[in-house]
Amino acid sequence: MLAALVVALVVTSLRLANRDAAVSSRSSALAAARTYAGEVASYDYRALAQGQDAVLRHAAPSFKQQFAARSRSLEPLVLQYHGMATADVLQAGILQATGARATVVLFVNQTVTSARLRQPQVNHDRMVMTLTRSGSEWLISQVSLV
Repeated sequence: MLAALVVALVVTSLRLANRDAAVSSRSSALAAARTYAGEVASYDYRALAQGQDAVLRHAAPSFKQQFAARSRSLEPLVLQYHGMATADVLQAGILQATGARATVVLFVNQTVTSARLRQPQVNHDRMVMTLTRSGSEWLISQVSLV
């Protein structure tokens, strides 16, 4: 009888520990995605390299290549027209998550200014970001607008 009680306590403790780890993983993925979305959607022609470096520090290898290529292709226009964008992450939620991978949907308002715009333009973006765990850090592995 005592052995059964001990086994039940151990099983319950393991389940609670696993649940707490899952909640912690989801929370850390959500926090990372909110931060990273702001970095991905923001830029300033006066400090493009610093903004790009901020994103690349949190990027998985495959996303690094995509982001770097896209940034290089847009850089001449951003510099020519003095482009700037700030991002405000309004809401975010986990679509699915495991300890190693998370998919997050984010509602982001991006305010863009440039020499070609008479007034700031607000883009109401919906972003899906996939993160993969690398050690204790989440890395961006994919971003798409929906």
